[in-house]
Amino acid sequence: MPFKEGRNRVTITQIEMIKLKEKDGDDNRFSIVITGQAQDGETMDGWLFVSAKEGKDGRTSFQRTMETLQEIGLPDNNLMNLKELVGKQCSFSCAREEDSDYSKGQLKVQFVNPVRESCSEEQIAQAMAYFTGGSIPQIQNPPQTQMPPPAFQPPVQNRSVSQ
Repeated sequence: MPFKEGRNRVTITQIEMIKLKEKDGDDNRFSIVITGQAQDGETMDGWLFVSAKEGKDGRTSFQRTMETLQEIGLPDNNLMNLKELVGKQCSFSCAREEDSDYSKGQLKVQFVNPVRESCSEEQIAQAMAYFTGGSIPQIQNPPQTQMPPPAFQPPVQNRSVSQ
């Protein structure tokens, strides 16, 4: 499935950290570029910015980026482990870039986020018990995907008389 506007689940095929040019007196600006591959093989780059500049929420882009990377699976919250994210999945939220004439332009990644994960059957059962005030429902055994091994049968012996 090719990239579309909205959420796109991708597999990380490449990740690198690059130094950005100085801006507004800040020479410690970086970006983490994540190359994500859609199911059809198409790739697109998503950018996570890293600086000490605080946003409206009082957190730096470094803090927000590290939180996102940790949720995707960055080991030990350490940028030295970026390469270990290759093969993991994340979500690219894409939108069309507006051109100067207000027409819709090229599709770009606006946000990089961890993928949503479905609750396990155990979590669903616990939620049911909590919200209904009842006991935890019995979890059904998943259907068997493999056939059981056949019961032992003795080998057939040839009892015919030959001449």
